[in-house]
Amino acid sequence: MIILAHYADMAPEKPDLPVPSELKGEKRNFPGTHDFLEITSGYETGIPPLEVDLWDDVALMVYTSGTTGLPKGAMLTYGNALFKTAAAYHANGVRPEDVALAVMPIFHIAGMVMGVNMPAYGANTTVLLTRFDPEAVLKAIETYRPSLWNSAAPMNAALINYPGVEKRDLSSLRTNLCTSFGIQLTEELASAWAEVTGGCQLYEAAYGLSETHTCDTFMPRDRVRYGSCGIPTYDTDVRIVDPETGEDLPPGKQGEIVIRNPGVFKGYWQKPEATMDTLRDGWVFTGDMGRISEDGYFYFDGRLKEMIKASGYSVFPEEVETMLLRHPAVAQAAVVGVPDPVRGESVKAFVVLKPEYAGKVREEDIIAWSKERMAAYKYPRQVEFRESLPATSTGKVLRRLLKEEGRN
Repeated sequence: MIILAHYADMAPEKPDLPVPSELKGEKRNFPGTHDFLEITSGYETGIPPLEVDLWDDVALMVYTSGTTGLPKGAMLTYGNALFKTAAAYHANGVRPEDVALAVMPIFHIAGMVMGVNMPAYGANTTVLLTRFDPEAVLKAIETYRPSLWNSAAPMNAALINYPGVEKRDLSSLRTNLCTSFGIQLTEELASAWAEVTGGCQLYEAAYGLSETHTCDTFMPRDRVRYGSCGIPTYDTDVRIVDPETGEDLPPGKQGEIVIRNPGVFKGYWQKPEATMDTLRDGWVFTGDMGRISEDGYFYFDGRLKEMIKASGYSVFPEEVETMLLRHPAVAQAAVVGVPDPVRGESVKAFVVLKPEYAGKVREEDIIAWSKERMAAYKYPRQVEFRESLPATSTGKVLRRLLKEEGRN
């Protein structure tokens, strides 16, 4: 059964804020689908009694990336969700009277924790926007007076530079948990934000991943250290190990981040081998590189995995490559992430054309074709034609060699 919902289903007839174009258009019906509101309108309200095993029953199936780059369903229990929600709520000093502004996508684990779970846990009001728009965010702050916001650094930069922002009233904001997606959260950006808002504190939200229900660290408000992801949260152990030997490394030494806490997932759905590779004796081997200072502050330095982070979204190379291979002119494709001053990383595609299309298809044609068929964060911003791609003796494309070429 395919059930469809419309953006406008839960919005008021006359919204107080500027809304995306999707909310203004008429609802479309598709053959073989069912309307969400029509289905729910025929049922009585109320939740039937249900017994739940906190640490065994799966509450969430969050799709993530592993060493192969293919999506895997991380099984998170009710206990995982409750623990991390409570840990994030109390570590960040959320108050019962706080009103939260939620702009980060709630289908991401961090957006879900900050924008949905924490307000539900503390019975706080939340103002939920479908996407970031500077004018909509400014008007939401002025209208609903939120005191807590979880943002990405480019959002804050956009508001700081928004025409006339100095005349807007942003004084209700008390705390701004921020993620360094796209651009780095710096002390200079935090100072500019405090000036615009009249004193709102802006600092790094946390480090985490889907396999741990995120929020493995938090930033102490009275000891903010820019460039760092803070310190481990409640009941959390973080180790830095040599990715080759697995041996623990001393403070300040870069290595693979390994985490253990009550938020650790049960495993990957129907992927026992991938589970054993990532989850070992209760420890999650993240595939991320980082270090810990002498006084316990945690730093994230980069990824071992081939997953691309574009504007905070996870892009799996195989997904983009599979789509590119549907283009009639493409014989082979390989995708890597390249540095982008706005998005953090952008997708670059290396393409081998079929002989009959050589000289007849431009790079711009591939980009335009991809833009029509892929999500905005996923389609390649750069395309480079090659006569061949580096590969192993078995034919597996060596993406790391393509990525290394861009560094040289």
